[in-house]
Amino acid sequence: MELTTTPSKCFEAWACKPSSSAIKSQTFNRSNSPDCNRIANKTGKARCPSEDPNASSSQRVRLTATSFQEPSLPATTSIYAQQTSTLQETIKMDAQTLRDGWSQQILAGRPTDVFVPKTVMQPKAAVLFLHGHGGIGLTANEVFTELLEQHGLAAICPAGAQAWWLDHVCTDFDPNISPMDWIVEQLLPVIETEFGITERRTALLGVSMGGQGALQMAYRHPLKFPIVAAISPAIDFHQLHGMGLPLDQIFANSEDARQATAVLNLNPMNWPRHQWFCCDPSDVDWIDGNRRLAMKLSSSGILHERHFETTFDDPETAHSWTYFNAVAKQAFGHISSGLGKL
Repeated sequence: MELTTTPSKCFEAWACKPSSSAIKSQTFNRSNSPDCNRIANKTGKARCPSEDPNASSSQRVRLTATSFQEPSLPATTSIYAQQTSTLQETIKMDAQTLRDGWSQQILAGRPTDVFVPKTVMQPKAAVLFLHGHGGIGLTANEVFTELLEQHGLAAICPAGAQAWWLDHVCTDFDPNISPMDWIVEQLLPVIETEFGITERRTALLGVSMGGQGALQMAYRHPLKFPIVAAISPAIDFHQLHGMGLPLDQIFANSEDARQATAVLNLNPMNWPRHQWFCCDPSDVDWIDGNRRLAMKLSSSGILHERHFETTFDDPETAHSWTYFNAVAKQAFGHISSGLGKL
């Protein structure tokens, strides 16, 4: 039985402000940045909870709105004004954390994780992966990497800060162009030039913040992105406004943010032909938004697939990489099926 709840102001602790000494001492990479969602435990030491794919459920904690602190990224991640040589420094990481097939490149001026499968000479399709609020990529993720290899898909995973992948400018990403416009206007042409993969054969995939971003992008550009899969999309992100996040600089108030959510930006006359999304019913912070989206799609006669059956019956695990990994096979099945119908 699905767990029905009302929206909660308690949400997964994606990122808490690390100490200044921690920022100064760390070398930026995907595993030791604030993408690891640092939270102080009882001893005052930092640990990595929910979006860390290697964290156990006992390590994941949840914060109330009053205890949530503004995320802070190392200065090296504020990259829009940097030159290429400096950009290269921001994506250095221990080679042991990169699984086979992964590399880190600068695409369209931004650090980007790139995967090329060994099973095909030239991939004919790609996944454009949009990360969550914690910034965790796929380079060390065994489940997603094996699925990419199995389906013969390349993967392009750009760094998007905490700008929610919207069509609104956010200085956390870039002061002059929105994440969505950057992808459409700058990244897609590079993908076609460098990898020979057209925009229609570049499927959108995202988790959490990136899941809602993938839906937003597909709804606004359905001809460019006919295939989209969203895992645990954080659709009702307006509930986070006023908590010291970059959302506060994007929108003047919570209502302005609500007006920009995916549910209110559907076009019943023009939509991605192959869309799929999922959410654990025990994910108390995001399941209601997913259900509202499903209801609106159905009432508008928009074809889609949704999956609300897989559940861990645990709010702390429901919005974590434990769940993301558990449903990844279905997400890739949808992407592969959609590509076969183009």
